[in-house]
Amino acid sequence: MANHPIFAPTFHGDVAAVKNLLEDDSALVAVGDAKNLTPLHVAASRGQTAVAQLLIDYGADIHGPTDDGAWTPIVFASYRGHYDVAKVLIQNGAGVTADEGNPIHYSGQRKHKDICRLLVEHGAIDGLIDSDDADVLELFRAAYSYDADSVSEILARRPELVDSRDKDGRTALHEACTHGDTKTVRELLQFGADVTIQDNNGQTPADRAAAHNQRAVTKLLEKHDTAA
Repeated sequence: MANHPIFAPTFHGDVAAVKNLLEDDSALVAVGDAKNLTPLHVAASRGQTAVAQLLIDYGADIHGPTDDGAWTPIVFASYRGHYDVAKVLIQNGAGVTADEGNPIHYSGQRKHKDICRLLVEHGAIDGLIDSDDADVLELFRAAYSYDADSVSEILARRPELVDSRDKDGRTALHEACTHGDTKTVRELLQFGADVTIQDNNGQTPADRAAAHNQRAVTKLLEKHDTAA
């Protein structure tokens, strides 16, 4: 079965064409393609910010809908590196936490630093931190944001926090390794981060780097092990 004609102008960012179709039938905001993706999914994936906003204005479901476990529009935008679309989706209520598609996991893997920072600013990782110590939360926020300078500043004041863990048993080093953030990894190692700590899945920071194909971090850790 062929996709509905609304998908082609959505893909190409033809706002006028999409608007004409929606004016004729506003229910098209919820039509699915062969993969059960809506026009908003496609606009998010292609970085078509104006079309995304138009679809939202016509009542598109900001969260999908999708099959269980499938990507939400903001996950597509985060993975593809479309900052402006991600911002529009967040402004219109898109969820950003681990329970809401975990978009920062995908933006981090692709080193979309600006989107990681945007997601952190809107609370993407706050729920992962089970600590009353504000500096612990700030440490993880900095690590997820590729902010090596803030990591260094926090640990200069509070070096004992370097191996603090989140609810998944991961340290800031785990997350910096997952995202391939060599600058932050170096800072954490300089402050004595323990490279042998295993998370709740039994993975060390090196395991996380290898699992996400972060070769530069893997080499950095290997060099650190040799020097130790």
